[in-house]
Amino acid sequence: MIVRRLALKNIRSYGDPETVVGFPEGAVLFEGDIGSGKSSLLYAIEFALFGLGEMSGGYLLSEAAEAGYVHLAFASRGKEYEVHRGLRRKKAGVGQEECYMTDEGGRKDLSPSELKERVIEVLGFNEPPSPKAGSLIYRFSVFTPQEQMKEIITRSPDERLQTLRRIFGIEEYKTAAENAKLLAREVADRAGVLAGETADLEEKEGSLRRESEELAALERGMPGAEARRSKASGAVEELEAAARRLQDDRARLNEVTGRIPELEDAIGKAEASIGRYRRKVESDRGAIASRYLPEMERFEAEAPPAGEGVEAVRAELKAAEERLAAAGRREGAVEAEARNVATLLKEGRCPVCGQRIRPEEFGERSSHLQRELAEAREEAAGAKDLASRIAGRLDLMKAYEERRKRMGELRREKEEAEARIADLEKSAAEAESYLGELRDRLLRSKAEAEHMARVHEEIRRLDEELRRARAELAQAEAGLAAATARRAEKERVLLSLEAEVRRKREKKEKMGGLNELKAWLSEYFVPVLEEVERRVMADLNRRFNQQFQRFFSALIDDPEMRVRVDEEFSPVFERQGFTQEFEALSGGERTSMALAYRLALNRTVQEVAASGAGELAILDEPTDGFSKEELHKMRGLLGELNCRQVIIVSHERELEAMVDSVVKVEKVDGRSRLSEG
Repeated sequence: MIVRRLALKNIRSYGDPETVVGFPEGAVLFEGDIGSGKSSLLYAIEFALFGLGEMSGGYLLSEAAEAGYVHLAFASRGKEYEVHRGLRRKKAGVGQEECYMTDEGGRKDLSPSELKERVIEVLGFNEPPSPKAGSLIYRFSVFTPQEQMKEIITRSPDERLQTLRRIFGIEEYKTAAENAKLLAREVADRAGVLAGETADLEEKEGSLRRESEELAALERGMPGAEARRSKASGAVEELEAAARRLQDDRARLNEVTGRIPELEDAIGKAEASIGRYRRKVESDRGAIASRYLPEMERFEAEAPPAGEGVEAVRAELKAAEERLAAAGRREGAVEAEARNVATLLKEGRCPVCGQRIRPEEFGERSSHLQRELAEAREEAAGAKDLASRIAGRLDLMKAYEERRKRMGELRREKEEAEARIADLEKSAAEAESYLGELRDRLLRSKAEAEHMARVHEEIRRLDEELRRARAELAQAEAGLAAATARRAEKERVLLSLEAEVRRKREKKEKMGGLNELKAWLSEYFVPVLEEVERRVMADLNRRFNQQFQRFFSALIDDPEMRVRVDEEFSPVFERQGFTQEFEALSGGERTSMALAYRLALNRTVQEVAASGAGELAILDEPTDGFSKEELHKMRGLLGELNCRQVIIVSHERELEAMVDSVVKVEKVDGRSRLSEG
C-alpha cells in the first residue's frame, strides 16, 4: 500500500477550509511540536481506511463542527483507489455518513462496514472484518502507536501470545483445537445418548426372533384352516345346489299350502255373500207385498173427483173470492152510510154547517139504506158460501193429485225393488257358481298338498343339513379370519420390531462411528493442531527473532548488548551475559528495544498476513527518549526497512536530514497547519 493524498475537514485540530496533503514515495517526515496535530493525520488515514473501530466519532470530529470528512487516495497492488468517510454530529452522538470508494470502475456508495470489508479485500489482509474494531494487521504491520507497542511488550505472556496469535492469523489453530475438543465432548455425549437408546438392542432382537417363530407357526397352520374352510364351503355349495334343484318344488309347495287358506277364506266370503243376497231378496219381496201392493190397490179402486182439473177450480175459486170481496166492500159502504144517517137523525143538526135537519127527509133515506144493507149482506153471504164450496172441491182435487204422485213414486220404488231382486238373484247365482268352483279348487289343492308332503319332508331335511353346513362354514371362516388377523398382527408387530431393531442397529453403528470420531479428534486431530500451532509459532518466533535482532543491532551498536525473544515472545535483554528486566533499561534502551520489537513485528506480520509486504511503514514518535547519538542511528534503521514509503511523525528536527521530504506541522489559534520544509 502507498499513500498518495489525504484531504480532511473538521477533523480534530484541522478545521475548515479543507486541508490537503500529498505523500510522495520515500521517507516523509511530519515534524512539529508536541500537540501540533501530527498524529491526527495518522488517525485520519486509519479512519478513512477502516472506520471508527475502537475510536470515538467525538474524538475525531472537531468540537465546534457539525460535520467533517476524510478523503484518502492510495495505491495497492498496482491499482489506484480513493476512499471517503464523513462524520456528522447527531443527538445520539457522532456517526458516520457518506461512505464510498472510487476505483477504475467508478464511484460506489457503501455502508461503513461494507467500505471496511472492501478496503481489507483491496489491501489483501488475511483477516475477518470486525465492525467494532479496526484492522489488526494494519495496526501491527503498518502503523502501531509507540505506547501501544510498549503495552504489548509489558503484558503478561498469555495476553501477549493471545494478541500475537490474532496478529499472525494463527488463532484459528487454537480455536480449531478448542472446537475439536468441544466437538469431541458433544460426540461423546451423543454416543452416550445412543448407548442408552441401544441398551435394549439384544432384548429387542430376542423379541424379533420369537415373533418370527410365532409367525412361522401361524403360517404353517394357515393351510389347514384354509382346507377346513374350503371343505365346508364345498359342502355348502353342494347342498345349495340340491336346494336350488328343489326350488320349484319348494315354490309349488309354498304356493299350494298358501293357496288353501286363501281358498277357504274365499269360500267363506262367497257363502256369506250368497246369504246376504238371499236375505235382501226376501226383504225386498216382503216390502212389495206388505207396502206397495195394498196402497196401490186402494188407489186404483178410488174414483177421481169431478171437474175440469185443479187449475180450472183454482180459477173459479179466485172469481168467487173476488165476488166475496166486492160484496164485503158494498156491505161496508152501505153500513157506514146508514150509521151516518142514524147519527144525524139522533143529533138533529148538521155537524158541518150546524143547520137543523128535517126528520122526514132523512127518515126515508135511512129506510132505503137499511133495505140496501140487507141486500148487500145477503149477497156477501151467498158469495162466501160459493167460495167455500169451490175451496172444498179444490182440496179434494189436491189430495187426489198428491195420492196420484205418491202412486207414481210407489210404482218406481216397486220397479226398483223388483230390479234389485233380479240383480241379487243373478249375483247369488253367480256366487253359487263361483262357490262351487272354489270348493273344487280347494279339494284339488288339498289333494295336491297331500301329494307334496314327501317333498316338504325332503326340503326340511335338506334345510337342516344346509343350516349345519353353513354353521360349519362360518366356524371355519371365523377360524381362518382369526388366524389371518393373528398373522397380520404378528406381521405388524414384526415389521415394527424389525424397524426398531434396524434403527437401534443403525444407532449402534452410528455410536461406533461417533466413538471412532471422538477417539480421532482427541487422540489425533487435536494433538496435530497443537503440534502445527507449536511449529508455526516456533517458525514465527525464529523469523521474528531474526528481525528483532537485526533492527536492534541497527539502533544499538554494542557487541556486549544482545536482545532476543523467548518462546512466549517476551523480549529478553542481555548485557555482558546477564539478563535485565525491561523496566530496568534506560529510556533510550527501552525505546530502541520497543522500536526494534515494533519493526520486527511489522515486518513479520507483513510477511505472513498481508500481501504487498514492505511497501509502507508508519512510525509514530519512533525516537522518543533517544539521545543525540542514538538519533543519528535512525539513518541506518531506515536503510534496513527497505520500504517504498516511510511516514514518520516526530518532534525531533534531527531527523530532517535522514528523510527525503519534510512537512512542517504547526498549530495557530488552535488550528493545525501544514507547510513543506
